[in-house]
Amino acid sequence: AAVLPYPLGSTSPLLFIYATVLLGAGVGAIHLKKLRCR
Repeated sequence: AAVLPYPLGSTSPLLFIYATVLLGAGVGAIHLKKLRCR
């Protein structure tokens, strides 16, 4: 479930962008949780 360097030719750009957005949202949520705990 880790982000892999997909070859742009075999994977649609939309899927790659979707995975990047999901990763960014997950990192943002972790930072928000850390800020709330302080």
